[in-house]
Amino acid sequence: MSIPVNFTGKCQYKKSRFVCISDTHGKIDFNIPDGDVLIHAGDISRRSTFQEFENTIQWLSSLPHKIKIITGGNHDHFLDEQFGFIERKQAILALMEKHKITYLEHEKYQLPKSMGSLTLFVSPYAPVHLGGAFMLDDMSCIWDDIPPVDILVTHTPPYGYGDKIVRGRHVGCQYLRDRIDQVIQPKVSVFGHIHEAHGYTFNEEVVFVLYQFSKIIYYAAFPTTKNEPIHDHDLIYHSQKNKNIKQQTVLTFENDNQTYLDFPWYQKQHTRPQYKPNSTLTTLHMSNKEREIYQQKAILQAKKLAFRKFVPEEYIGIRGSSLLTAEETLEFRQKVECWTKGKWVKEEDVSKVFNLKHVQDPLYSSCDNQFYKTHNATEKREATKYRWVPESNNCPLLTKVESKKWCRSLRGRNMLLVGDLVHYQYHELLLDAFRDDPTVCFGELNCKDHTICKAPKDTRLRYVRNDILSTIRKFQNRDGGHPLANVVEWPFVTSNILSTYPVLLLSRSTMLGDDDELFTRRLIHTLKVIRETSPDALVIYKSSFIGHPFCDDATSPLSKELSDQELKKLPYGWSESKRRNAIAKAVVEAAGGLYVDLAAMIDLRPDGHVGGQDCSRYCIPGPLDATVQVLYNVFLNLF
Repeated sequence: MSIPVNFTGKCQYKKSRFVCISDTHGKIDFNIPDGDVLIHAGDISRRSTFQEFENTIQWLSSLPHKIKIITGGNHDHFLDEQFGFIERKQAILALMEKHKITYLEHEKYQLPKSMGSLTLFVSPYAPVHLGGAFMLDDMSCIWDDIPPVDILVTHTPPYGYGDKIVRGRHVGCQYLRDRIDQVIQPKVSVFGHIHEAHGYTFNEEVVFVLYQFSKIIYYAAFPTTKNEPIHDHDLIYHSQKNKNIKQQTVLTFENDNQTYLDFPWYQKQHTRPQYKPNSTLTTLHMSNKEREIYQQKAILQAKKLAFRKFVPEEYIGIRGSSLLTAEETLEFRQKVECWTKGKWVKEEDVSKVFNLKHVQDPLYSSCDNQFYKTHNATEKREATKYRWVPESNNCPLLTKVESKKWCRSLRGRNMLLVGDLVHYQYHELLLDAFRDDPTVCFGELNCKDHTICKAPKDTRLRYVRNDILSTIRKFQNRDGGHPLANVVEWPFVTSNILSTYPVLLLSRSTMLGDDDELFTRRLIHTLKVIRETSPDALVIYKSSFIGHPFCDDATSPLSKELSDQELKKLPYGWSESKRRNAIAKAVVEAAGGLYVDLAAMIDLRPDGHVGGQDCSRYCIPGPLDATVQVLYNVFLNLF
């Protein structure tokens, strides 16, 4: 089907031919017209088996089109992370990349200049219609951040265009249609999903295309359905189970009751967790040299993927700061790295040590509360007697934190902290640094914003818990109506939030269940969404800390970082933290952000933890106070 588009003007570019298909449902070997760009608007599979994806990818790779763009649909459960098939998705995306197929999941894309630099936005989301992947109960916000583009590709039709099912009801998305009319205003809107409504139509400005090829394929592939409803959703989310689908086991049980002297702070031998990470998710089987090589390859791959999304020429400086040239940006990043390389020095004169006065969540003052039950008020806990000293004299660090200077630096720029429960500590630390009085907060899941500066401009701080920095725009209940307890994802990338908070302090811990590739792709996608929504936001990424098992044994800082052999003994995926932090550094800097390696300081502190069963978080005052000094210096130099 060729669509004539009336255009009488002159075009400075060579004409490009777009070929659009959708809803192929695992079937291949159909004649596809030649062209320059091939667009697949979703439903690659019918039953979401890996074989369907593999066959389709191999078939698409054989086609002559220079650029191939694809997204998911409601049949493509492996691609929707909410269904939990993380390992399968990784394998599918790797296969697409190998065959030079561009997979886009609710993101913007720009064609090369030779094709007119046309912009596309491609999304798999759809309203609930019989169920499936990428289907949301509430579509009211999902389209809010889509900018004006030349070509819009969605799996769902907009309401009233190509969305009429056999029973005569319209099932398209009204919110999408409103956004098209009011903001996006594309030249062409391409979609799939409703097979029986194939075709194309015009309004005054837009060509709406539900490509007929999808229906041709459907009837050719499933001839017995001609007299049946078009959507026979006999899929895995309904009543049947697909024997080919297996979720990866994240933890495996190993019966081990032995005790070990694994770490230098141990005062006696301790047991190891009997549930070990799946060997495919870690690099514990590698030698130290192999792990180093593996890390360097992961960094190079992260840069390669990031540079595809963030053109280096457009991300020279640190966005949202006064550092605009490559030279001053490089110099400052080196200075920040210098600040975080050093050692902990004990001071008997505690007046030389910067300690915060904690006035917030009582959890973080539990160490002091316990200590002063048996000690004089003039005494100090051992963990508060150490100050951080950079190893080089070339990067002097201001040790006194003055909230008024910090406020003058911010000048009304509100700050948003996003990360997991460990990152929530920085909500407490920053409130302690800026304020002398406590504020009302109802825990990390329901914490409102707080005023941290009243002059020269009102400045606010807010924390949002999103463990994996995901880009969902609506909180979703996915466990029988209850939020999942293991991973929390509160939305933070909506336009109203990002416009209100131009300074982002992000962190993402290593999690079992994802590998380097998934970690990299997720972080790139998140930063891409942030840049599209708030191009000049200042993004500061804090490296992820390791935990220290049996931290109650620790009485002082480490004199040197853990060896790789010791890191490999860490539980809960912490053995992979060093490499994931290096990947994050590559991605964040490619996206015009600032990476601050606070883990280089804090990983040396097995002491000062909240303790007991909590060897991830620290008491305040304590080791984290010195990281506030570093952040203070960072902000004073950025603006």
